[in-house]
Amino acid sequence: MNFRHLINTVPTYLAISPTHRCTASCQNCALSCSPNIKHTMTLRQIISYIDETLIAYPDIKIIVLTGGECFLLGSDLNRVIEYIHKKGRLSRVVTNAHWAKDYDLAYNRLKALRNAGLTELNISTGDEHQRFIPFQNVIHAINAAISLNLFPIAIFIEAHPKAKFTRADMEQTDALKKGIEEKKILVVEGAWMNFLKNTEIHQNFKAIVNHSCRCDIFSGIVINPYSQLLSCCGLTAEYNPYLKLGDLTCNTIVSLYEKQFEDLYKLWLYVDGPENIYNYILNKKGVMLKTFPHHCAYCIEIVRDESSLFILKSCIKDELSNILARINLLKFL
Repeated sequence: MNFRHLINTVPTYLAISPTHRCTASCQNCALSCSPNIKHTMTLRQIISYIDETLIAYPDIKIIVLTGGECFLLGSDLNRVIEYIHKKGRLSRVVTNAHWAKDYDLAYNRLKALRNAGLTELNISTGDEHQRFIPFQNVIHAINAAISLNLFPIAIFIEAHPKAKFTRADMEQTDALKKGIEEKKILVVEGAWMNFLKNTEIHQNFKAIVNHSCRCDIFSGIVINPYSQLLSCCGLTAEYNPYLKLGDLTCNTIVSLYEKQFEDLYKLWLYVDGPENIYNYILNKKGVMLKTFPHHCAYCIEIVRDESSLFILKSCIKDELSNILARINLLKFL
């Protein structure tokens, strides 16, 4: 049964990862990106997914180009940003700033994107990223963006207990202090989880996210380089088969997105969030509750344990009436 009529949420963003190729090989990259990955979407594919999404969901406000490293698209990135601008939507790029080797290079690269219509710049940095991309590149990119009045600028720093480069280092950097004080630069600690171990992959990492109860699972259209539609852009989405909705080479965006409303697990995520579901399962098991650094960590923990999956599948129908009742209540909030 499809419960779409009970949920008034519509997608407001489109996130496209044209490639998982990257100029860095961070050990705990959520997507296992590296320079060795060759596959990249064509410009035609990217444009077609933008068109298909905007026709189906005109409430889309912003289109995000991420990766991998989306700047590896070269001049095609400019063309995509220009197309987004012509469609009257905001645009954001997420990058490691490998291209900003000096101020002039950074300025010229961002100027071309700014002229094409780019509205937001996000940069990732931290201990792992800085093994491959010097922090000075980030400074060049930020200063160039400020010169071009390209705001907001968001800097995402890897956050974990043993981090050598921290938010404090960013805030104390002389070249950036003024921009941070004037709120032209937003510094964000991003969850950096250990994906290398086979067990307890999220333990002992700094809890930097305020775990909200609900999950915004239906709020966006997310497409990976292999034309797969995902339920969300969460840190563990590529590792979670239940969040992979299907292949867009043989299905439409609408058909795959709307089919989610037949999935009781996704309805439960929407109304209660993965942390509450995970705790529900552990209570059923009679074991001690665990704390993870990010709500996405709870989501992957639910599906990677066969015994947890068994409890989830056994109980979800019994919980359906409660789930639907809480969804109805959300209409009045």
